[in-house]
Amino acid sequence: MSAIGIDGTTGYVKKEDLDGPIPKTPEEAVKLTNEAKPREIPLYDFDGETVIGKFIVGG
Repeated sequence: MSAIGIDGTTGYVKKEDLDGPIPKTPEEAVKLTNEAKPREIPLYDFDGETVIGKFIVGG
């Protein structure tokens, strides 16, 4: 997915990075939801391999 990094750089983020940890139980899902805070994930160049910046999820 295309995205704009924290410094204005245009790049791409991976779906699995956006999704973050997947809860295994309902209790774990509640805990993850209650403790949710912004997190940084890599921002990639068009090749999907080269990291060119950072993207904030949940901010």
